[in-house]
Amino acid sequence: MRARFFIAATITLVWGCSPEDRPLPKSTGAQGEVLVVMEKGHWEGPPGKLVRETLGAWMPRLPQREPRFDVAQVDPAGFGDLLRTHKDLLLARIGADSSGSWSMKDRYATDQVVVQVNDGTAAGWMERFRRMSNSICTGYEEHERARILSRERATQDATLAASIGEALGFSVVVPSGFRVIVQDRSMAWLQRDRIMSGAGLEHDVMEGLLLYQFPYTSDSTFTMEGMVQERDKLTRMYVNGPVPGSYMVVQRAFEHLDLRPETHHLELDGEYAYRMRGLWGMEGAKMGGAFVTICRVDSAQGRVICADGFVYAPQFDKREFVRTLEAICSSIQLVPTDPSDSIR
Repeated sequence: MRARFFIAATITLVWGCSPEDRPLPKSTGAQGEVLVVMEKGHWEGPPGKLVRETLGAWMPRLPQREPRFDVAQVDPAGFGDLLRTHKDLLLARIGADSSGSWSMKDRYATDQVVVQVNDGTAAGWMERFRRMSNSICTGYEEHERARILSRERATQDATLAASIGEALGFSVVVPSGFRVIVQDRSMAWLQRDRIMSGAGLEHDVMEGLLLYQFPYTSDSTFTMEGMVQERDKLTRMYVNGPVPGSYMVVQRAFEHLDLRPETHHLELDGEYAYRMRGLWGMEGAKMGGAFVTICRVDSAQGRVICADGFVYAPQFDKREFVRTLEAICSSIQLVPTDPSDSIR
């Protein structure tokens, strides 16, 4: 039986099985896209509107408005073999004989997530979907992160990752193309510079990774204000801008807009972690973009270890850059070191 994974415990589910006697094709579909299988009448009515508003809600703390997911729709009659391999599926079944809901991995293809929400009426279906929406969105996000990390791990620079781990006592998956800009025994700044095509032109894109640490004093360390202070302290010292004397800072506000980072408590590998998503700028220079930070506690050495990814790509949307950097940062792992190296 294929593994279930993410629907809230308050929802009654029916778990299905996928045939095991035939090889499954590889999943397809663009990164950040969910395919919704729903009858056209419902898609153009309240159920479809609810799905679009939920999956297509603005992703927070990006320089431009971008939806959390791109949403495509197909009528059940057109849901053939070609579309069944999509990596993220939402099957909407609304009718008199429909009841219960289920979720499954690898139903029609490998590396796939399928969620089916059933109810006898449109109103009942919408209520059921509302109750499940947070778990559904989280499940799609986790699946995207796992897919991205698997892809980046396949091309990682293992030598560079090992070198960073030996120096800091922790590391992340380091995809190919990253190079060291600054490194000492407490931090490392890695960067990948690429030229990407857009609107018929070629543009520079810069992705950065910051790996740093600071003493762990108490659980109160994990506040937005405290984490912003630690990040600003690091970037003011190490991350210089294009103008002499300029340096990176976390954006707090712009005119009347509150731009303070969004924070979230989460779990990585069964242990507590803290995520911060926000916007960065340059004090003394016109430059900025989005960033994501993931931190966790190293209790043995009394420190907080952090992986931070930031992007500068003014001609492009940032969502998938941030999603990729977050997947990389989520791979943060301790590397055994001499206990005498504990941070003071």
